[in-house]
Amino acid sequence: MDLARLNRDSEPGWGSGQGESAVLEPQKSPLREALDRATHALIQEQATDGHWRWELEADCTIPAEYILMMHFTDEVDEALQAKLANYIRRRRDPRHGGWPLYTGGHFDLSCSVKAYYALKLAGDDPGAPHMEATRQAILTEGGAAKANVFTRILLAQFDQVPWRAIPLVPAEIARFPAWFPFHLTKISYWSRTVMVPLSVLYTLRAKAENPRGVGVRELFTVPPEEERDYFPIWSWRNRLFFWLERLAAGVERLAPRRVREGSVRKAAEWYIERLNGEHGLGGIFPAMVYAYEGLVQLGYVSGAGIGLALGAAIPPAVRTACLGLLGGGLLVLGVRETRCGSGHAHATDRVRVPSTTSDVDRDHTRS
Repeated sequence: MDLARLNRDSEPGWGSGQGESAVLEPQKSPLREALDRATHALIQEQATDGHWRWELEADCTIPAEYILMMHFTDEVDEALQAKLANYIRRRRDPRHGGWPLYTGGHFDLSCSVKAYYALKLAGDDPGAPHMEATRQAILTEGGAAKANVFTRILLAQFDQVPWRAIPLVPAEIARFPAWFPFHLTKISYWSRTVMVPLSVLYTLRAKAENPRGVGVRELFTVPPEEERDYFPIWSWRNRLFFWLERLAAGVERLAPRRVREGSVRKAAEWYIERLNGEHGLGGIFPAMVYAYEGLVQLGYVSGAGIGLALGAAIPPAVRTACLGLLGGGLLVLGVRETRCGSGHAHATDRVRVPSTTSDVDRDHTRS
């Protein structure tokens, strides 16, 4: 964004063809007006001592995946499940019948599939009005077969789609040498912390315990085993990569069992080393879920509770302070980048982020 030009355009005379010396009312572009409104809204939400505070939320894929994880391992905390289910129900948008990725957003197919499945696992009647509305919205969008890859991985673990609906993610990726075109150090931190645990589940073709035998075949327009369009083709490059991936998937099945087992062990060791008992795995929820499920499948965890493999939770006060530093810093940067007027000049001067645990506790217990 060219902020210099944006600010210049909002000053008197600019863009009027009369030069800088002309005395005219400031002319603001639509972008500048939007930035001013957003800045004003942020300042209005700022507390008198300089800090901002809002509820930290994620979309409903997170509580839905937690319910699904409990049913994957057959470690269902009924009280917690009831609370998560209540939260998911409250977040459903009746305008489109499903769940968005942010408040007031458009219908998201993948999020809605996970939320529907989680509620059904939690005991919601598929014939209930909210479930019927969600099911119809999902079918209108093409059904669960059109959901994203992460959702289809979950469905494969629960035997709702065949594993051919999932792209190749072999555990051998943990053994590739650094000179190889693909190597874990050549992809982002988020990607590798998710991909390596996922590769263990994929190679093992992990199967959920699913103690209540709950399925969601009603979310498919075509029986999932008959579906032939899990990977739509829209370009020749896309087609090429698809056939290369299918070729590699065929070769994968020919790998000796000893090689496969060694690859799984290598991948598991990679993320076990990074489970430091404090922050899970990079503080990334999908990575922690996949890591724990993989450990359960490999027999590392048996009846010890979900918290063991994921590591102890970060103390809430410390976590809040860290998030406050990040969020407050981004807000200050945003306000300064928009070069707020003199009426808002004090906003960035009085920013305060709790610096101690007691500060955080006091702020979050304040009525």
